Amino acid sequence: MRASLPLTGGHCDGTAAKLSPADREKLGLTETLRHTLDDSFAALVADRDIEDIMGPFIASSYLTIKKGEADTLHAMDNEKRKLYLISKI
Repeated sequence: MRASLPLTGGHCDGTAAKLSPADREKLGLTETLRHTLDDSFAALVADRDIEDIMGPFIASSYLTIKKGEADTLHAMDNEKRKLYLISKI
């Protein structure tokens, strides 16, 4: 947002996840969301822009909190994790 980058995606009438790879490419949808909490956290840690946007102290604090949340979720079995996450909605 700060760099004023243009929005390059096209109009999508349906669910992007159901588009063929060729249709996604036509719309400029070349990246997908991460599929696991670990992958998402690793991408967040690797994204150095977060420090520029939030400032080093807040970014570090946020990442520390998210790491603690991930560790808590990993310590739970699947059923307990599901019930915990549902209770947070």
